[in-house]
Amino acid sequence: MNLLSVISTKLKSMAWKKPSQTTLTVKKVDQPQYDMLYNKIIIKLCRYIDGIITLKEFSDWFIPIAWEIDPNDKQANKLVYSIKILFSEYSKGNWTKEYFRERLIDLVL
Repeated sequence: MNLLSVISTKLKSMAWKKPSQTTLTVKKVDQPQYDMLYNKIIIKLCRYIDGIITLKEFSDWFIPIAWEIDPNDKQANKLVYSIKILFSEYSKGNWTKEYFRERLIDLVL
């Protein structure tokens, strides 16, 4: 089973649980559009981690999302900020591609 399958299963199971039953962040029941963006980012990130898309494909998709994110979407903003930091370290040549990938895996698990 690949990482995308694991995360997709986890996200689906969260949708049916009360917020207190999950170890991940509490769902914003009144603003479900925020959860959708967070989930889209996680799924796309998993597609890169699993080798389904390239880093360039992920980056080309991610950059516009990062610029246009709603400031009220705290969960997605935190994720986007974390990904930006990792991209920054990797692009400076401080990390290998494998180390960068491992740090991304830490974000989604």
